[in-house]
Amino acid sequence: MDSANLKRQKINKFGFIWGVTVMKILNFGSCNIDFVYNLDHIVAIGETETSNSMQVFPGGKGLNQSVALAKAGMEVYHAGCIGTDGEMLADVLESNGVDISNIKKVDEKTGHAVIQVSRNGDNSIFLYSGSNAKITEEFVDEVLDKFQKGDMLLLQNEINKIDYIIEKAYKKTKTVVKEKTVGRNDACPCGSGKKYKKCCGK
Repeated sequence: MDSANLKRQKINKFGFIWGVTVMKILNFGSCNIDFVYNLDHIVAIGETETSNSMQVFPGGKGLNQSVALAKAGMEVYHAGCIGTDGEMLADVLESNGVDISNIKKVDEKTGHAVIQVSRNGDNSIFLYSGSNAKITEEFVDEVLDKFQKGDMLLLQNEINKIDYIIEKAYKKTKTVVKEKTVGRNDACPCGSGKKYKKCCGK
């Protein structure tokens, strides 16, 4: 019996044994480029406002969760689509220990978010799905075939074909984890005690 199968047999309720990851996590999720504009206040209808600064960050709930899981010591495989302008997102994932062999480049702009942040810390966000909406059923089948019972599938609702992914994964008896929707004024699920909009929802 190879070591990988031995680890799977020894899985405990926490998903770890002696500090070793014993399950694969497939995160079929978004990769976004975040454009963050710092403003005096959130722009109103019909208003034009000059920003104080503009910053660019790697983002997307999918990417963020893959990085966090990898930093926590999990064996994470990120699947999704990026455009030709999204290479830096794959680099961020790989440099943080995430497997990127299931990231596909497509002929579409990478998904991005435009984020306004006021001087009071409030924000307003709109998304362009871009490459995140280019998942095909054929691509889903190709990726899921690489995983097996005992692996975990993580989803966030920022890509297309979610229902198809869940249906196919369920047939392969994977564990599916779908992100719970959190309101902007709800307590942040990270346990910080802050509101979601002031913490992980920035």
